[in-house]
Amino acid sequence: MRVSNMSKWLLSPLLCFAIAIPKTAIAEDLDEDLDEFEYVEDEYDSTTDIKLDLPEFEYSLLEQGQKLTASKDVYLLSPQTFARIVNEYDFMQRKYETYLQEKLELQKLHYQYKLDVRDEQIEFLEVELDRSNNLLIKLDNNDNSDSGALWAILSFAAGCALTVGLVYAINPGVK
Repeated sequence: MRVSNMSKWLLSPLLCFAIAIPKTAIAEDLDEDLDEFEYVEDEYDSTTDIKLDLPEFEYSLLEQGQKLTASKDVYLLSPQTFARIVNEYDFMQRKYETYLQEKLELQKLHYQYKLDVRDEQIEFLEVELDRSNNLLIKLDNNDNSDSGALWAILSFAAGCALTVGLVYAINPGVK
């Protein structure tokens, strides 16, 4: 099967384009989705609302002589071991709650830092914009009273007159 030169000229750019820009690299505009996520400061003010509940476990204490009917897995523990497990359970609850509160506080500080940097940049850019506008206004006012073109014409005329005068002054001495 032979491919003609014309079809090569038509297919080559298309193939190069398909290789250079794969379909997965073409992104969609996400501006509509980003409008949904707005930061509401009041919503995140209280860090005490975080609760990490570990799964509840069921237990029952048996006295000597009681019968055990088990519908689930059963572990027989001494009172000291059971007390240790309950203590560890409470400790883990507080530990993870503290951990999550610290993480949330760090995220809030990081977000506040980003907001502060953004506000400082906006303030800096506004000051620079005002400064640039004031300089442009001064420059525009100075251009109206500027006599630079007059000085250039007078300098050129003076240079021409000086050259002509020197030529006439030197010419008799050269002859």
